[in-house]
Amino acid sequence: MKKHLSIIIFCLIYVFFSLITFKSYGVTTDEPLEYSSANKLVDYFKSPLNYSDIKRLYKTPEDELRHEALLSNYYRGQLIPHALFFSEDSYFELHLLNMILAIPLFVIVYLAFFKYFQKWYLSILAPLFLFFDPRIFGHIPANPKDFPFAMWFLILICLFYLLKDYQNSFIKNIILGIVFGLVVSIRPLGITILPIYIFYLIHNYYFDNKANLRENLKNLISQLVIAGLFVCLTWPFIGANPIRNFIFYLFESSKFTGWNGSTLFNGELIQWNEIPKNYLYVWLGVTTPLIQIALIVVGLINFKRYYKNSLITSIFFGIILNLIIYSTVNPLIYNGYRHYLFLISMVTFLSAFILADTLNLFSKSKYFKYYLVSIIILSLSLMKDFVVLHPYQYIYFNELSGGLKNNGNKFDTDYWFESRIEAVDWVMKNTDYKNESVHACNMPYILEYYSDNKLKVSKDIDDSTISICDPKRDLEKEIKGEVIKNISREGVTLTIIKRLK
Repeated sequence: MKKHLSIIIFCLIYVFFSLITFKSYGVTTDEPLEYSSANKLVDYFKSPLNYSDIKRLYKTPEDELRHEALLSNYYRGQLIPHALFFSEDSYFELHLLNMILAIPLFVIVYLAFFKYFQKWYLSILAPLFLFFDPRIFGHIPANPKDFPFAMWFLILICLFYLLKDYQNSFIKNIILGIVFGLVVSIRPLGITILPIYIFYLIHNYYFDNKANLRENLKNLISQLVIAGLFVCLTWPFIGANPIRNFIFYLFESSKFTGWNGSTLFNGELIQWNEIPKNYLYVWLGVTTPLIQIALIVVGLINFKRYYKNSLITSIFFGIILNLIIYSTVNPLIYNGYRHYLFLISMVTFLSAFILADTLNLFSKSKYFKYYLVSIIILSLSLMKDFVVLHPYQYIYFNELSGGLKNNGNKFDTDYWFESRIEAVDWVMKNTDYKNESVHACNMPYILEYYSDNKLKVSKDIDDSTISICDPKRDLEKEIKGEVIKNISREGVTLTIIKRLK
């Protein structure tokens, strides 16, 4: 216990931080539907279908069937705890739960580092890097899909390493099988974890004399069987016809056919069918923290030091594999990097490992103090952005690209409209809100939730006295009025509040 005191203290501080900030995070556009679908899934498990349920399903429009628990080709099993412990509209409490459920990620990456370095002060770098990466933390409270996928994807790779010498193959296969099932189900790209694991086993066989490739491959088959059973039991769509529906999920669901909107990219508003092939690469270029870029360069220069390390080479292989798939398939992605948040988590883990290794290796070098000072300066710069952007850390842009100030009008920032929460707070503190009628250009129900139903929210802008809207929709709808407040970060407007004419 004493040797792991650092991660215990980290988790306690993280829980305290969660408790004092969970009401600061706004509701994202996907949350209501995700939690509602999860509740329907739990209801399905609790009681059998009756005639009225079946009749309702027959009348459900085709474009809405994907959100019905029995028919959905989207997995909601990771949200079962949410449905069991909170109602679907208890958003603040659900955000707190999301934050608490991130603790396994911090613990597992710490343990992976500790197994390798055997030093607490190097091992704690892994959870610290993940926490202070604005792109990752910004998605923890209110992203019920992309962060859980990124979390379990990275956890599974770490478990390959942590459990490689575990003697009880039965327990090991159950643990890996269940996590396999989660990873493959939450996102179609989860299937890439299989070639990553096979690469890990082969690599480990060649560079670790204790590794038994045949035995590990036999265990892999057991793990895949357990994963299949887990998926069928927690996902009615797959359970109904495992082979056919799983193929449909991999090749059709991954196209995001339900989305046909537009995205701001490099200063231009681009429609869904015009998104360029370099979309992901540009986003990675303008949002990857400078400290991570520097450390990855250091790692590539010293690659000979790492090529025998099965954990690090597997993560590197996973990054390259998914970039190749992206470049080849050219899938529909939008809202910045969020569909590839799992890739960002691997890059962050990799950069933390390189830092820990170089600190350990060069601690007695005469140039060590210069290296350490550089790392501290880059870290403080990132932490400053983490604080300044709070609670919308996911709108972060790096120093090389000019930060948020230079990119706020070129790329999507608050695409999930979380800053509506700050707008409502301002209206209630600075206007006679009891005598106002407020119009929201989207998600009007969220204004009611934030204000505890104290705001009078109108769907008709002609009957409203105040407008709350994001810059893009405010321009598209040509909303006329006097700007009385801009919710902004670093001079970039996220939400506009207008007194209507």
